[in-house]
Amino acid sequence: MTADRQDGHEQRGTGYHLVLDADLVERLGATGLGEYAARIVDVARQAPTLTGEQTQDLLAEATRDAELPEPQRAALAGALRSVGATGLAISTADGQVLYNPELAERSHQAPDVRGTEDPENPDRPVYS
Repeated sequence: MTADRQDGHEQRGTGYHLVLDADLVERLGATGLGEYAARIVDVARQAPTLTGEQTQDLLAEATRDAELPEPQRAALAGALRSVGATGLAISTADGQVLYNPELAERSHQAPDVRGTEDPENPDRPVYS
């Protein structure tokens, strides 16, 4: 047990799942799409060691063909700085995974919540 977490309650999180919309996918085409994802991943690898401004500058260059608006670029830069490349998944809106399929799948899983049923009487409401 660590000082701030109980055993079994370590943060695992879902990372950051970047989903590219259909318009962008169509504009980039099949070849451009792979290159675009690779550029985002390259920025993500560097981002944790950079300042926010440096990350945004790299991201602006990497996303120049996507015409990413500044507010979205700033939000993406912040996410990349916090998760890096290992916590990033990239896919298209139609479900084609371009990077990190395991994380992309995990980000779509429904939570498994248990423990609200009354073990003595399953028909009794949770709050009675």
